[in-house]
Amino acid sequence: MLHFAQNDDQTRPLHILDSDQLEVWRADQPSRVTSWVEAQGFAAKPGEICLVPGDDGRIAAVLVGARKAPSDARSRFSLAGVAVKLPKGSYSIASPHNALDLREHALGWLLSQYSFERYKSRPPHEARLVCPDGLDAQ
Repeated sequence: MLHFAQNDDQTRPLHILDSDQLEVWRADQPSRVTSWVEAQGFAAKPGEICLVPGDDGRIAAVLVGARKAPSDARSRFSLAGVAVKLPKGSYSIASPHNALDLREHALGWLLSQYSFERYKSRPPHEARLVCPDGLDAQ
């Protein structure tokens, strides 16, 4: 079943960034975060992820690499590949995006949850996306 998660206090922010946006994002982060991201080799390439730990060692944020050009159809639905890589939990898109990009991100995530199970079932993905503001969750 394709559905969105409920937003709660355990929801982790998901920052979808291209390489230029990554530099802007890093400028607003404390040095321990920028050092971590650099040590992980995260360059914001499409489909690339970086789990950013908080002070308590739990995941505080997730960085996701995205395409620069909106016309790059090869990178559409980039969250489809990312959703299956993330640990159990709920995630919310925290970076600003236009309505079309938000719809594509959300649709990609939801499509990654689909599985034809008539002959063989598989466990459901445990990473869930909170419906982005402005989109109809129904």
